[in-house]
Amino acid sequence: MLKLHVLIAPIFVFWTGWISITHTVNKLKRKAKRGKKTGLINLGLLFVAIMSGYVVQIITNELGLSITANIHLYVSSICFLFVLIHQAVSKKKTKAK
Repeated sequence: MLKLHVLIAPIFVFWTGWISITHTVNKLKRKAKRGKKTGLINLGLLFVAIMSGYVVQIITNELGLSITANIHLYVSSICFLFVLIHQAVSKKKTKAK
């Protein structure tokens, strides 16, 4: 599982950057309101997930590694759920209009 994660994570980080440039920046420029709260929360969670993923690879202290790995695991899991929530909120509001 770890090997698969190491292969897929850089693709996910690239995809996150792509989405940030194409989707997020455009929505913020147009001052879109639909899905803004969940999108910004998700952006913050993604930042923490990505940074903790990098820190896990360089930290040497066992306690620090354990704490950082748990932060990475839980924040990444919550982030995944927020992506689903963000999509549901955005689609729900689209159908309402």
